[in-house]
Amino acid sequence: MDNFNVKIEKLVYGGDGLAHHNGKPVFVPFVLPGEEVEVIPIEESHKFVRALPAQVMQAAADRIQPHCSYFARCGGCHYQHLSYDDQLQLKVTILRETLRRLGKLDWKEEIPVHASPPWNYRNRVQLKFAPHPVVAEVLEVGYYRAGSHNLCAVEQCPLVSPKLNQLIAVFNRLSAARALPLSLRGAEAFTDDRDQTFWLTLSAPRIDFDAAVLAETLRTELDGLLSLQFHQTSADQRRTDGLGWTSWNAGAHRWRVSHQSFFQVNRHLVPTAIERATTGLEGKVALDLYAGVGLFTRALAEKFARVVAVEAGTVTPQ
Repeated sequence: MDNFNVKIEKLVYGGDGLAHHNGKPVFVPFVLPGEEVEVIPIEESHKFVRALPAQVMQAAADRIQPHCSYFARCGGCHYQHLSYDDQLQLKVTILRETLRRLGKLDWKEEIPVHASPPWNYRNRVQLKFAPHPVVAEVLEVGYYRAGSHNLCAVEQCPLVSPKLNQLIAVFNRLSAARALPLSLRGAEAFTDDRDQTFWLTLSAPRIDFDAAVLAETLRTELDGLLSLQFHQTSADQRRTDGLGWTSWNAGAHRWRVSHQSFFQVNRHLVPTAIERATTGLEGKVALDLYAGVGLFTRALAEKFARVVAVEAGTVTPQ
């Protein structure tokens, strides 16, 4: 299918722009409503077309220069070509439309917006590793490219916390020194509320390297590493060196967040989320569904006689 031109009608959940061509909806990332765009089709079914922007023929007035140099190559962000205030209003519009389309609820009331610092707010990062395409015995560190499982190598990420950016820098330095096992394919890390301590999970199809030596190297290079877990993905086996968790404090409450646990990702909005979810509630019994580590359970327990927290997980051999 050859390239073709479309006019973007609106943005939809997930970040894509919606257009139509020959009677089919066309989904295009990194565009804005009203823009005329030449697109490259990458997937077509009898119901829709997915495409990538080849050239913005006519840009929207509210398009800005993205803060991150990797934007539109990296698949991690969708809206950096909009100001942060415009992003917030866009998400309100998308939420209203989602409530109408899926919930059949035409919500006319105000939807409160809780803004966060727009940069360095993430307390969790999920990195990918891949062999360097040119330099032997070196791994590239980064994220998947947009719409692909190919790697976009990064030196830093403006969304993650300063501690997690230190982690990215150390991985790049160790890789350049050929000190990272070539079989590594992924890393996940989570920091505490002070952005000082963290846990780290390293993934590989096979642990065909000396894990003890790598652990010692990482503990030397990484200040605040409380727990290191090795995940052998081919057998789904995990081995943990250290505490197995880091803590998170908000107000009078404290949680242990372990490897594989779910926790809110915006480190600045945790107290706000708790307040918004629990203020004005009281009663005999509360259900906290998809409770994760119990972020809301603790606050609900102060307002209800009984709280039932429901969560599911898989226990794998250590």
